[in-house]
Amino acid sequence: RIPAIVTLVGHTGSGKSYLATALIQMMQREGTITHLFIISPTANSNTLYSNVLKPDDKVYSDIGPAVFKSLEEIVASCEAVADVYRKDLEYCIALAKYTSGEPVTYFDEALLEARGYMPVVPKRPSFCLFCDDCQGSAIFSRGSKNSFPNLVLRSRHVAGGLGLSIIMAAQTIRSGVPRALRLNSTHWVLFKSLNRMEVEQMYEEVSGFCSKGEFERLFNWYTNEPHGYLFADLPRQ
Repeated sequence: RIPAIVTLVGHTGSGKSYLATALIQMMQREGTITHLFIISPTANSNTLYSNVLKPDDKVYSDIGPAVFKSLEEIVASCEAVADVYRKDLEYCIALAKYTSGEPVTYFDEALLEARGYMPVVPKRPSFCLFCDDCQGSAIFSRGSKNSFPNLVLRSRHVAGGLGLSIIMAAQTIRSGVPRALRLNSTHWVLFKSLNRMEVEQMYEEVSGFCSKGEFERLFNWYTNEPHGYLFADLPRQ
């Protein structure tokens, strides 16, 4: 379901970034991600990102206080693309009325003349923000001035309701991902952990998914192999 809030939790080397970029690449192929933004301190050195970045996509490497300005820029970019899409829809409606012989308004005529009555195929945009290696950064802080939790909360309303999917990667679940972000996660990707308390905290976040015993059985099964993970789709639970 788009937009989605996907949170990946796993230790260094577990495969979080690899899986996240593979997921993004798959969604790009199927058209559920058309515009990508990446916030990561390793943005300029991580070769994985080259698999998913297109010329118009944007990357931000500063995860200090300046990242909040980056978030504003990301939202503004989404709004601008959405505005173009809405104008394309308005034009197509006017063109359909004109070609079918229906009466057109002065506004319709202005739209048609501006584009020379040429056919246009609107492409619905779909946006995604990937926050990688951001644990301990400004956007994962618990301060009242952190605007990122509010963006996550209203992600479905970004760009006039087109929405912004957000993918986050962290090494630990409680100390790594603030509660406001955990509560709004729609999907979890949980990698192997030998820390009993960490596993229990993972279960608490997806406790409606299944019983604790069943969770532990599934978690151990799916994380048994190197880079294995348990995927929890909460909207479908």
